[in-house]
Amino acid sequence: MKNSKIAEDIMCLFDHSFKGHEDLANRFWKVRKSEEPNGLYPLDSGMLEFAKKVLESSFQQSGGSG
Repeated sequence: MKNSKIAEDIMCLFDHSFKGHEDLANRFWKVRKSEEPNGLYPLDSGMLEFAKKVLESSFQQSGGSG
């Protein structure tokens, strides 16, 4: 399934970028979703919503509760 591959790629990128520092990853995600200027390359809100849904779906399929 393509969505599970996308979720896997996103998680791999987060693992590589944040090296297990979940709090830092969560803070980054919060800043990334903010509509205020923050020095990050802007992403379309639809793209961010898609990523969120893909990750939630993947987590639920793997037995998580989120």
